[in-house]
Amino acid sequence: MSISAQLGVRDSNEASWTQVMEVMEFMSDATDIPILLDADTGYGNFNNARRLVTKLEQRGVAGACIEDKLFPKTNSLLDGRAQPLADIDEFCAKIKACKGTECFPFFPLGWVLVTHFTCKGGNFLKKLSVVLCRWEYYKIIWFYQLG
Repeated sequence: MSISAQLGVRDSNEASWTQVMEVMEFMSDATDIPILLDADTGYGNFNNARRLVTKLEQRGVAGACIEDKLFPKTNSLLDGRAQPLADIDEFCAKIKACKGTECFPFFPLGWVLVTHFTCKGGNFLKKLSVVLCRWEYYKIIWFYQLG
């Protein structure tokens, strides 16, 4: 959200990923601490997410957090609107593409990919069950297929 604010746009994918990359480059040049980017939905499909990881690594960014929502996403802090979720297979493809692209040599644990699930508003128990079901799919991809 702070990058959107810096660029004077809303936090709803109005800033292009190339604009975000420019900010990441400035941040990386200014510090030696690991940077974790809030990459929203990965800026498109699995190919966009793969390219994002490559470009982040080139700029020395340690990792990214992606959300399993449809692109472009809406801001989850606004008026309780529904947050449409991405297709499970599509998001699994993003995880595979991101983890398969990484080649970051500078951190002992490698490049970091954090997946983010939304479970707020409405019927909490129903939403929690959806999140847990989706996590089972993502866990299989993350831990068993990608090692």
